Amino acid sequence: MPVGTSAKKGVISELNNACSITFERACAAAEQYEALSSQIKMLEKRRDELKAEFMEFSKVYGQPNENGSLYFKDNRGYMIGSMRRVSYSLDPERAKEFLEARRLLEEAQTMRIDPDKLKALAALGKITEEEYASLFDAKVSFAASVVSPEKAAKYGASE
Repeated sequence: MPVGTSAKKGVISELNNACSITFERACAAAEQYEALSSQIKMLEKRRDELKAEFMEFSKVYGQPNENGSLYFKDNRGYMIGSMRRVSYSLDPERAKEFLEARRLLEEAQTMRIDPDKLKALAALGKITEEEYASLFDAKVSFAASVVSPEKAAKYGASE
């Protein structure tokens, strides 16, 4: 019986008529949900353990590709490794100092320094590509990557 309902005759049947899901089905769904949630937590934990193992191996023994990702190939043709990812964020203080020194601050900002305007300054030759790149902080991270032989063939991936 639902919590907060009266034991009076007909209350459950009235509730069942108001909803397409029966009380019993809702309780069964909740129990399955709880069981699946527990299984998912266990599976995620195991997935993370496995990922840590092959990523550690790839950092030591993987062969770098043109993007700096590290891969090794198993005896079944799976490409396994650590996919290199780089994200850039503008260092506003460094950019402001640089642009003020070059008298380009007004050309590169509206309310704040605009990375697109900085790129335009580089395209116009007012600052070099190296100077442009120096204004950003790079964060390198690695994501797990496992590519089956079938996917590798489909997408043209290679070692």
